[in-house]
Amino acid sequence: MREKFQETNTMQDDPGKQLEFPLDCQFRIMAMANAENIPQDLQKVIDQHDLKSTPKKGNSTKKGTYQSWIVSGTIYSLESLRAVGADFSAIDGVKMVL
Repeated sequence: MREKFQETNTMQDDPGKQLEFPLDCQFRIMAMANAENIPQDLQKVIDQHDLKSTPKKGNSTKKGTYQSWIVSGTIYSLESLRAVGADFSAIDGVKMVL
C-alpha cells in the first residue's frame, strides 16, 4: 500500500508527465462581482497568451458577492499553462482560478 502511494505522489510532482500538449483547456475564474475591470483584464491575458477566446460570464453566488467567468483556449506547454493561470490570478478582484 505504501509503495502505491509513493508512486502516485511521484506522478503528482510532475503534472506535465500526465498531460498531452496541445491541450484544450477551460479556466474557471472566480472574481468579485463588483469588480468592473474583470472582463477587460481577462481579455488582456487572453490576448497576451493568444488563446483566441472571449471571457464568458458564468454563475454568480447566491448573495451576489462573486461572479464566475469561463475562458477556453489551447495551451501548448506546461510552462504556458502555469503562466496563464498565474496571469489570471494576478488580476485585481480575482479570488480563484481553477
